[in-house]
Amino acid sequence: QTCALPISGVAAVTSALLTGGIIHISKRNGWVVAPRSDRWHCWPVAQFGGIAIVVSFLLTCSFIHPQQRLLGVVLFTGVIAAMGFCDDLRSWKPRTRLAAEFAIAIATVSIGVIYPLRSANWLNVCFTVVWIVGITNSFNLLDNMDGLAAGIGIVAGVTLSFLTPNSSLQLLTLIFVGALSGFLVFNFKPAKIFMGDTGSLAIGFYLACASVLATEHISTVSSILFVPVLVLFIPVFDTALVSVTRRLSGRAISAGARDHTSHRMVLMGISER
Repeated sequence: QTCALPISGVAAVTSALLTGGIIHISKRNGWVVAPRSDRWHCWPVAQFGGIAIVVSFLLTCSFIHPQQRLLGVVLFTGVIAAMGFCDDLRSWKPRTRLAAEFAIAIATVSIGVIYPLRSANWLNVCFTVVWIVGITNSFNLLDNMDGLAAGIGIVAGVTLSFLTPNSSLQLLTLIFVGALSGFLVFNFKPAKIFMGDTGSLAIGFYLACASVLATEHISTVSSILFVPVLVLFIPVFDTALVSVTRRLSGRAISAGARDHTSHRMVLMGISER
């Protein structure tokens, strides 16, 4: 535990250096996200920032020796980030991406990442798969304003690191927080780079898995259920809000729009920062 903050710092510095390099390469090659009517930003912004988050996380994790189950979570975080990168390069159909996410979630459950909700294991498995896929996509939807997904990911990660008595999970989560912090330096408004699906899917997936593992020491069913929901309340609430409002208006949930909680707060007069 004494080495948690220094290693988290290493991840932050690595992430910041990689992010700066990706910004330079992206701008030189024209790999930017152009403004669109259904998006919030108003100027071209470099893309592929999620690569810096995930690579710095994986590199820093190579210096420690996580438990087998946590090692699996790290590897599957890399897998879902690779899937997100493919989606960034060539947009997948929502059903194709959802099927891939379910496959990765099922593989994660198979290594022992299971929500200890009830005595019936099949129910725990089903709930865990849905939880992982749901939170993964909630951060993908939450990535709609400068610094938002990374900032909330940091808050949730720090909270989970305090809640869990598992020192290995705590260390791993603080490394992830460090990777997000290095990226946030360049993503905070006005953003110089976006994380894309590479980063948002990785954030949601890792925090979903970490929240499941953090509940293993909790004995009451109500706490097991509500602690992760409270830690990840903002992405859960925002996903529920846009899902309901978009379906009621006859639009696809995956369709981009300026109707998120963050957009509504800004229209109420709150600054983006």
